[in-house]
Amino acid sequence: MKSVPIECTVEELTNKIKPNLLNDSPVTASCSIFRVPDQIRRKKVQAYEPDVISIGPFHRGQGGRRFRLMENVKRWYLQRLLLHASMTLPDLIEGVVDLDKRVRDCYAEPLDLNKKEFVEMMEMPPSSLTNLVLNFFIEYLGDNHILNRSEELHPKFLHILDLIRTVIVAPFENQSKGTQMPRIPNATTLSEAGIKFEKSSKPSSCILDIKFDKGVITMPRLVIDERTGPLFRNLIAFEQCYYSCPHMITSYAVLMDNLINSSKDIDLLSDKKILENWLSSEDAAQFFNDLYNDTTVMGSYYGNLCQKVSDHYNRRWNKWMEKLRRDHFNSPWAIISLVAALILLVLTVLQTVYTIHQYYYPPK
Repeated sequence: MKSVPIECTVEELTNKIKPNLLNDSPVTASCSIFRVPDQIRRKKVQAYEPDVISIGPFHRGQGGRRFRLMENVKRWYLQRLLLHASMTLPDLIEGVVDLDKRVRDCYAEPLDLNKKEFVEMMEMPPSSLTNLVLNFFIEYLGDNHILNRSEELHPKFLHILDLIRTVIVAPFENQSKGTQMPRIPNATTLSEAGIKFEKSSKPSSCILDIKFDKGVITMPRLVIDERTGPLFRNLIAFEQCYYSCPHMITSYAVLMDNLINSSKDIDLLSDKKILENWLSSEDAAQFFNDLYNDTTVMGSYYGNLCQKVSDHYNRRWNKWMEKLRRDHFNSPWAIISLVAALILLVLTVLQTVYTIHQYYYPPK
Protein backbone atom coordinates (compact mmCIF):
# COMPACT_ATOMS: atom_id res chain seq x y z
CA MET A 1 0.00 0.00 0.00
CA LYS A 2 1.49 3.33 -1.11
CA SER A 3 1.70 6.17 1.39
CA VAL A 4 0.54 9.67 0.39
CA PRO A 5 3.34 12.28 0.55
CA ILE A 6 2.80 14.77 3.38
CA GLU A 7 3.55 17.63 0.99
CA CYS A 8 0.57 16.67 -1.19
CA THR A 9 -1.77 16.50 1.77
CA VAL A 10 -0.68 19.91 3.09
CA GLU A 11 -0.99 21.54 -0.32
CA GLU A 12 -4.39 19.96 -0.96
CA LEU A 13 -5.79 21.07 2.42
CA THR A 14 -4.31 24.56 2.02
CA ASN A 15 -6.00 24.99 -1.37
CA LYS A 16 -9.27 23.77 0.09
CA ILE A 17 -9.28 25.89 3.26
CA LYS A 18 -7.69 29.14 2.07
CA PRO A 19 -10.60 30.35 -0.15
CA ASN A 20 -12.96 29.98 2.83
CA LEU A 21 -10.94 32.15 5.23
CA LEU A 22 -12.52 35.48 6.16
CA ASN A 23 -10.69 38.78 6.40
CA ASP A 24 -13.57 40.51 8.17
CA SER A 25 -15.42 39.37 11.27
CA PRO A 26 -18.87 37.90 10.50
CA VAL A 27 -20.20 39.90 13.48
CA THR A 28 -19.79 43.67 13.50
CA ALA A 29 -18.41 45.51 16.54
CA SER A 30 -21.73 47.34 16.88
CA CYS A 31 -23.74 44.10 16.99
CA SER A 32 -26.12 44.12 19.98
CA ILE A 33 -29.24 42.18 18.88
CA PHE A 34 -29.00 38.40 18.88
CA ARG A 35 -31.08 35.31 18.56
CA VAL A 36 -31.09 33.60 21.95
CA PRO A 37 -28.54 30.72 21.85
CA ASP A 38 -30.13 27.28 21.69
CA GLN A 39 -28.52 26.08 24.93
CA ILE A 40 -30.27 28.91 26.81
CA ARG A 41 -33.47 28.98 24.75
CA ARG A 42 -34.29 25.28 25.10
CA LYS A 43 -34.84 25.58 28.86
CA LYS A 44 -37.92 27.79 28.42
CA VAL A 45 -38.71 28.40 24.76
CA GLN A 46 -41.87 30.41 25.40
CA ALA A 47 -39.92 32.95 27.50
CA TYR A 48 -38.25 34.24 24.30
CA GLU A 49 -41.29 34.27 22.01
CA PRO A 50 -43.56 37.33 21.58
CA ASP A 51 -47.01 36.89 23.09
CA VAL A 52 -48.85 40.00 21.97
CA ILE A 53 -46.73 42.10 19.65
CA SER A 54 -43.69 41.48 17.46
CA ILE A 55 -40.93 44.13 17.37
CA GLY A 56 -38.11 43.89 14.83
CA PRO A 57 -37.30 41.46 12.02
CA PHE A 58 -36.65 38.18 13.87
CA HIS A 59 -40.37 37.44 14.33
CA ARG A 60 -41.64 39.54 11.42
CA GLY A 61 -44.36 37.74 9.46
CA GLN A 62 -44.70 35.00 12.08
CA GLY A 63 -47.72 34.29 14.20
CA GLY A 64 -50.28 34.73 11.40
CA ARG A 65 -53.58 35.99 12.76
CA ARG A 66 -52.14 36.12 16.30
CA PHE A 67 -50.27 39.40 15.59
CA ARG A 68 -52.51 40.77 12.83
CA LEU A 69 -54.56 42.99 15.15
CA MET A 70 -51.45 44.40 16.80
CA GLU A 71 -49.93 45.22 13.41
CA ASN A 72 -52.94 47.46 12.81
CA VAL A 73 -52.52 48.92 16.30
CA LYS A 74 -48.87 49.73 15.49
CA ARG A 75 -49.95 51.60 12.35
CA TRP A 76 -52.49 53.57 14.36
CA TYR A 77 -49.85 54.38 16.99
CA LEU A 78 -47.49 55.55 14.26
CA GLN A 79 -50.14 58.00 13.06
CA ARG A 80 -50.71 59.30 16.60
CA LEU A 81 -46.98 59.64 17.29
CA LEU A 82 -46.41 61.56 14.06
CA LEU A 83 -49.08 64.04 15.10
CA HIS A 84 -47.67 64.27 18.63
CA ALA A 85 -44.12 64.84 17.38
CA SER A 86 -45.18 67.33 14.69
CA MET A 87 -43.32 65.25 12.12
CA THR A 88 -44.31 64.34 8.58
CA LEU A 89 -44.15 60.79 7.28
CA PRO A 90 -41.67 61.70 4.48
CA ASP A 91 -39.31 63.21 7.08
CA LEU A 92 -39.51 60.03 9.15
CA ILE A 93 -38.89 57.80 6.15
CA GLU A 94 -35.90 59.87 5.09
CA GLY A 95 -34.42 59.62 8.59
CA VAL A 96 -34.90 55.85 8.73
CA VAL A 97 -33.29 55.40 5.31
CA ASP A 98 -30.20 57.22 6.59
CA LEU A 99 -30.02 54.75 9.51
CA ASP A 100 -30.24 51.66 7.30
CA LYS A 101 -26.64 50.41 7.56
CA ARG A 102 -26.17 51.48 11.18
CA VAL A 103 -29.25 49.59 12.32
CA ARG A 104 -28.51 46.50 10.22
CA ASP A 105 -25.06 46.31 11.83
CA CYS A 106 -26.75 45.97 15.22
CA TYR A 107 -28.05 42.51 14.29
CA ALA A 108 -25.90 39.41 14.74
CA GLU A 109 -27.02 37.98 11.40
CA PRO A 110 -27.97 39.41 8.00
CA LEU A 111 -31.55 40.63 7.72
CA ASP A 112 -33.66 39.15 4.95
CA LEU A 113 -35.28 42.51 4.21
CA ASN A 114 -34.79 44.86 1.28
CA LYS A 115 -34.48 48.59 1.93
CA LYS A 116 -38.17 49.21 1.38
CA GLU A 117 -39.23 46.48 3.82
CA PHE A 118 -36.63 47.66 6.31
CA VAL A 119 -37.93 51.26 6.27
CA GLU A 120 -41.51 50.04 6.69
CA MET A 121 -40.51 47.97 9.71
CA MET A 122 -38.52 50.78 11.34
CA GLU A 123 -41.07 53.60 10.94
CA MET A 124 -41.31 54.92 14.47
CA PRO A 125 -40.33 58.40 15.87
CA PRO A 126 -37.49 58.19 18.82
CA SER A 127 -39.13 61.12 20.69
CA SER A 128 -40.04 60.29 24.34
CA LEU A 129 -39.75 56.58 23.52
CA THR A 130 -37.70 55.99 26.68
CA ASN A 131 -40.49 57.24 28.93
CA LEU A 132 -43.13 55.33 26.99
CA VAL A 133 -41.21 52.06 27.34
CA LEU A 134 -40.40 52.50 31.02
CA ASN A 135 -43.92 53.56 31.95
CA PHE A 136 -45.30 50.52 30.15
CA PHE A 137 -42.98 48.04 31.82
CA ILE A 138 -43.39 49.58 35.27
CA GLU A 139 -47.14 49.03 34.94
CA TYR A 140 -46.64 45.62 33.36
CA LEU A 141 -44.34 44.30 36.07
CA GLY A 142 -46.28 45.86 38.92
CA ASP A 143 -43.05 46.24 40.95
CA ASN A 144 -41.31 49.63 41.14
CA HIS A 145 -38.35 48.01 42.92
CA ILE A 146 -37.22 46.25 39.74
CA LEU A 147 -37.37 49.26 37.44
CA ASN A 148 -36.02 51.93 39.76
CA ARG A 149 -35.72 55.24 37.94
CA SER A 150 -33.93 57.13 40.71
CA GLU A 151 -30.64 57.23 38.80
CA GLU A 152 -29.70 59.65 36.04
CA LEU A 153 -29.56 57.60 32.83
CA HIS A 154 -27.29 58.16 29.86
CA PRO A 155 -29.27 59.19 26.77
CA LYS A 156 -28.22 56.41 24.39
CA PHE A 157 -29.51 52.84 24.55
CA LEU A 158 -28.94 49.98 22.16
CA HIS A 159 -32.57 48.82 22.25
CA ILE A 160 -35.48 48.26 24.63
CA LEU A 161 -33.87 45.34 26.46
CA ASP A 162 -30.71 47.37 27.04
CA LEU A 163 -32.83 50.24 28.38
CA ILE A 164 -34.59 47.97 30.88
CA ARG A 165 -31.33 46.39 32.02
CA THR A 166 -29.65 49.77 32.41
CA VAL A 167 -32.44 51.05 34.63
CA ILE A 168 -32.15 47.93 36.81
CA VAL A 169 -28.37 47.89 37.21
CA ALA A 170 -27.63 51.65 37.18
CA PRO A 171 -27.54 52.05 41.01
CA PHE A 172 -25.26 48.99 41.23
CA GLU A 173 -22.75 49.92 38.50
CA ASN A 174 -20.16 51.29 40.93
CA GLN A 175 -19.74 47.84 42.50
CA SER A 176 -16.47 46.17 41.58
CA LYS A 177 -16.27 42.66 40.17
CA GLY A 178 -14.94 40.16 42.69
CA THR A 179 -13.23 36.83 42.50
CA GLN A 180 -14.97 33.58 41.64
CA MET A 181 -18.12 33.21 43.69
CA PRO A 182 -17.94 30.30 46.17
CA ARG A 183 -21.15 28.33 46.59
CA ILE A 184 -22.94 29.02 49.85
CA PRO A 185 -25.66 27.03 51.65
CA ASN A 186 -29.32 27.78 51.09
CA ALA A 187 -31.24 30.31 53.15
CA THR A 188 -32.75 27.71 55.49
CA THR A 189 -29.36 26.20 56.30
CA LEU A 190 -27.79 29.62 56.82
CA SER A 191 -30.67 30.60 59.09
CA GLU A 192 -30.15 27.47 61.17
CA ALA A 193 -26.50 28.51 61.57
CA GLY A 194 -27.52 31.89 62.97
CA ILE A 195 -27.37 34.05 59.84
CA LYS A 196 -30.37 36.37 59.68
CA PHE A 197 -32.23 37.72 56.64
CA GLU A 198 -33.73 41.20 56.58
CA LYS A 199 -35.51 43.25 53.93
CA SER A 200 -33.66 46.40 52.92
CA SER A 201 -35.06 49.44 54.68
CA LYS A 202 -34.35 51.72 51.70
CA PRO A 203 -37.56 51.96 49.64
CA SER A 204 -35.69 52.67 46.40
CA SER A 205 -32.99 50.01 46.72
CA CYS A 206 -31.72 48.38 43.55
CA ILE A 207 -32.72 44.70 43.61
CA LEU A 208 -29.03 43.81 43.12
CA ASP A 209 -27.96 45.70 46.24
CA ILE A 210 -27.49 42.74 48.60
CA LYS A 211 -25.35 43.26 51.72
CA PHE A 212 -23.85 41.05 54.46
CA ASP A 213 -22.77 42.54 57.76
CA LYS A 214 -22.44 41.13 61.29
CA GLY A 215 -24.30 37.95 60.48
CA VAL A 216 -27.19 39.66 58.64
CA ILE A 217 -27.96 39.41 54.91
CA THR A 218 -29.95 42.45 53.79
CA MET A 219 -31.89 42.13 50.53
CA PRO A 220 -34.32 44.39 48.63
CA ARG A 221 -37.81 43.08 47.97
CA LEU A 222 -38.47 41.07 44.81
CA VAL A 223 -41.90 40.27 43.40
CA ILE A 224 -42.15 36.87 41.70
CA ASP A 225 -45.00 36.10 39.31
CA GLU A 226 -45.49 34.71 35.80
CA ARG A 227 -43.92 37.86 34.27
CA THR A 228 -40.69 37.74 36.28
CA GLY A 229 -39.26 34.71 34.47
CA PRO A 230 -39.31 36.05 30.89
CA LEU A 231 -37.86 39.37 32.06
CA PHE A 232 -34.86 37.84 33.84
CA ARG A 233 -34.29 35.18 31.18
CA ASN A 234 -34.05 37.76 28.39
CA LEU A 235 -31.78 40.02 30.45
CA ILE A 236 -29.46 37.09 31.15
CA ALA A 237 -29.47 36.06 27.49
CA PHE A 238 -28.46 39.61 26.52
CA GLU A 239 -25.60 39.61 29.04
CA GLN A 240 -24.39 36.27 27.70
CA CYS A 241 -24.38 37.44 24.07
CA TYR A 242 -23.26 41.07 24.15
CA TYR A 243 -19.47 41.22 24.50
CA SER A 244 -19.24 44.40 26.62
CA CYS A 245 -22.16 43.72 28.95
CA PRO A 246 -21.12 42.98 32.58
CA HIS A 247 -22.77 39.88 34.03
CA MET A 248 -24.66 41.68 36.80
CA ILE A 249 -28.09 40.07 36.34
CA THR A 250 -26.46 36.67 35.80
CA SER A 251 -24.49 37.09 39.05
CA TYR A 252 -27.75 37.91 40.85
CA ALA A 253 -29.38 34.78 39.41
CA VAL A 254 -26.49 32.61 40.61
CA LEU A 255 -26.64 34.07 44.11
CA MET A 256 -30.42 33.58 44.33
CA ASP A 257 -30.01 29.98 43.15
CA ASN A 258 -27.52 29.46 46.00
CA LEU A 259 -29.94 30.86 48.56
CA ILE A 260 -33.06 29.13 47.21
CA ASN A 261 -33.00 25.37 46.93
CA SER A 262 -36.52 24.35 47.92
CA SER A 263 -39.94 25.67 48.91
CA LYS A 264 -38.64 26.05 52.51
CA ASP A 265 -36.25 28.76 51.37
CA ILE A 266 -39.04 30.53 49.46
CA ASP A 267 -41.24 30.43 52.57
CA LEU A 268 -38.44 31.74 54.80
CA LEU A 269 -37.66 34.71 52.53
CA SER A 270 -41.37 35.38 52.07
CA ASP A 271 -41.85 35.48 55.85
CA LYS A 272 -39.06 38.06 55.99
CA LYS A 273 -40.94 40.14 53.33
CA ILE A 274 -37.95 39.83 50.98
CA LEU A 275 -39.93 37.83 48.43
CA GLU A 276 -43.48 38.65 47.42
CA ASN A 277 -44.38 35.36 45.79
CA TRP A 278 -47.46 34.98 43.58
CA LEU A 279 -46.50 31.49 42.43
CA SER A 280 -46.56 28.29 44.44
CA SER A 281 -43.51 27.88 46.67
CA GLU A 282 -42.42 24.88 44.58
CA ASP A 283 -42.73 26.76 41.25
CA ALA A 284 -40.85 29.78 42.64
CA ALA A 285 -38.01 27.56 43.87
CA GLN A 286 -37.85 25.82 40.48
CA PHE A 287 -37.75 29.21 38.75
CA PHE A 288 -34.56 30.19 40.57
CA ASN A 289 -33.02 26.73 40.18
CA ASP A 290 -33.38 26.84 36.37
CA LEU A 291 -32.78 30.53 35.76
CA TYR A 292 -29.09 30.59 34.86
CA ASN A 293 -28.61 27.04 33.55
CA ASP A 294 -26.11 26.72 30.67
CA THR A 295 -24.70 30.21 31.23
CA THR A 296 -21.31 31.44 32.43
CA VAL A 297 -20.41 34.23 34.83
CA MET A 298 -17.39 36.34 33.95
CA GLY A 299 -16.38 38.27 37.06
CA SER A 300 -19.04 37.66 39.69
CA TYR A 301 -20.30 40.70 41.56
CA TYR A 302 -21.06 38.69 44.70
CA GLY A 303 -17.78 36.81 45.17
CA ASN A 304 -16.68 38.84 48.19
CA LEU A 305 -20.13 38.72 49.79
CA CYS A 306 -20.37 34.94 49.41
CA GLN A 307 -16.86 34.49 50.83
CA LYS A 308 -17.82 36.47 53.94
CA VAL A 309 -21.04 34.47 54.34
CA SER A 310 -19.12 31.20 53.92
CA ASP A 311 -16.49 32.21 56.50
CA HIS A 312 -19.18 33.19 59.01
CA TYR A 313 -21.14 29.99 58.41
CA ASN A 314 -18.09 27.76 58.90
CA ARG A 315 -17.20 29.15 62.35
CA ARG A 316 -18.19 26.43 64.85
CA TRP A 317 -18.99 28.93 67.59
CA ASN A 318 -21.77 30.47 65.47
CA LYS A 319 -23.28 27.06 64.80
CA TRP A 320 -23.15 26.05 68.47
CA MET A 321 -24.76 29.30 69.65
CA GLU A 322 -27.53 28.99 67.10
CA LYS A 323 -28.15 25.35 68.05
CA LEU A 324 -28.35 26.38 71.72
CA ARG A 325 -30.79 29.17 70.89
CA ARG A 326 -32.91 26.96 68.64
CA ASP A 327 -33.06 23.96 70.96
CA HIS A 328 -33.34 25.70 74.34
CA PHE A 329 -34.54 29.28 73.81
CA ASN A 330 -37.19 28.88 71.11
CA SER A 331 -40.17 29.29 73.52
CA PRO A 332 -40.90 30.68 77.01
CA TRP A 333 -41.51 27.16 78.37
CA ALA A 334 -38.16 25.96 77.01
CA ILE A 335 -36.43 28.89 78.72
CA ILE A 336 -38.24 28.19 82.02
CA SER A 337 -37.31 24.50 81.77
CA LEU A 338 -33.66 25.35 81.11
CA VAL A 339 -33.52 27.82 84.02
CA ALA A 340 -35.16 25.25 86.32
CA ALA A 341 -32.67 22.60 85.17
CA LEU A 342 -29.75 24.98 85.84
CA ILE A 343 -31.09 25.81 89.32
CA LEU A 344 -31.54 22.09 90.04
CA LEU A 345 -28.01 21.40 88.83
CA VAL A 346 -26.56 24.16 91.05
CA LEU A 347 -28.50 22.88 94.08
CA THR A 348 -27.34 19.34 93.39
CA VAL A 349 -23.72 20.44 93.17
CA LEU A 350 -24.04 22.45 96.40
CA GLN A 351 -25.62 19.49 98.17
CA THR A 352 -22.84 17.18 96.97
CA VAL A 353 -20.15 19.62 98.11
CA TYR A 354 -21.82 19.99 101.50
CA THR A 355 -22.11 16.22 101.94
CA ILE A 356 -18.43 15.68 101.08
CA HIS A 357 -17.44 18.49 103.41
CA GLN A 358 -19.48 16.94 106.23
CA TYR A 359 -17.85 13.57 105.63
CA TYR A 360 -14.30 14.84 105.85
CA TYR A 361 -14.93 17.57 108.40
CA PRO A 362 -17.66 16.28 110.71
CA PRO A 363 -18.96 18.78 113.29
CA LYS A 364 -17.36 18.48 116.76
